[in-house]
Amino acid sequence: MERRRDILDAALRVIAAEGYAGATVAAIADAVQMSPNGLLHYFASKDELLVAALRRRDELDSGGVDEHSLAASLDDHDPTLDELAEPLLTVVRRNAEIAGLVRLFAHLATEGVDDSHAAHDFFAERYARLRRMLATAVARLQRSGSVRADVEPGQAAALVLAAIDGLQTQWLYDDSVDMPAHLSALLRLLSTPEERP
Repeated sequence: MERRRDILDAALRVIAAEGYAGATVAAIADAVQMSPNGLLHYFASKDELLVAALRRRDELDSGGVDEHSLAASLDDHDPTLDELAEPLLTVVRRNAEIAGLVRLFAHLATEGVDDSHAAHDFFAERYARLRRMLATAVARLQRSGSVRADVEPGQAAALVLAAIDGLQTQWLYDDSVDMPAHLSALLRLLSTPEERP
């Protein structure tokens, strides 16, 4: 298990440094001082390795936060929209520093719409989980008066995720797109007038 994690961490470093195209099995194997065949002992294919690397990136980005811990943290006080916004903005800011991983994400998200692709289940589960987490957070923020009551939490969650993915795609074409600023603008639209700066 530790060796597999080491491989995934190396894959993330290679992708960040060399980009999606440079993240060959040979380059990743070299980063962990293995042969390509030795590396493929741990993963059935390059796609499986890359999906596992994205899963590892999500694990690192989440800091152990899941829908239950998020709900519990929001229930122990009157949360503000900033408490939801800051972790999302942190991930978006970090993504702006690792174009290779953003390209990999965009590529596999597109390929994964085919239900036979190695990325299909990862993305289907990821989007469902993130929509639930964000919908739970939005509902709690509505109860505290931070988010408009006329917005259905599930729809707000889907829109935020769509905005993040769409902004990343635009940024890949034009790196002057300020992803955090645009995401902040969307989140302000969800806020109550009292919460707006």
